[in-house]
Amino acid sequence: MEVRTPNQSVSIDNLAATYCISAPAFVRYWAALAGGTFSGPGVSGNNFNPSVAGLGTHIIRYTYDDGNCLTTISRSVTVVPAPLAASFTGLPNAYCVQAAPLTLTGNPAGGVFSGPGISGNTFDPAAAGLGTHTILILIPKTTVQVLPAKISW
Repeated sequence: MEVRTPNQSVSIDNLAATYCISAPAFVRYWAALAGGTFSGPGVSGNNFNPSVAGLGTHIIRYTYDDGNCLTTISRSVTVVPAPLAASFTGLPNAYCVQAAPLTLTGNPAGGVFSGPGISGNTFDPAAAGLGTHTILILIPKTTVQVLPAKISW
């Protein structure tokens, strides 16, 4: 029996560990040594399509034959859901400074409101004062959406 050592070192380059499912249809990657074959979910040639692979963790393989040894390397790639766009309701564009405080409702639930006149999930025009103000909602582990609120008197 003969044990051989590969003549070349093989690697996969430009393949990130994580992709959003809404990432561009084809993420181009390559191997340090050309001439091998890529395989795995969402793989077409040397392109990776996260939406074809689907959510979850996938193994991308590159197999290369240098004439001496057949070498296969693997990289793990995780496809995650697209971030949720935060939004909220309950905040018209204009208020009188004497208007009663209003309750804001975030979507998805669990967001934290901030900005002038905000206390918890309540907006108080008198506390905000005259002018144009921006109210923010932060949804943990997703995305931040900035929604302007104009207050005119």
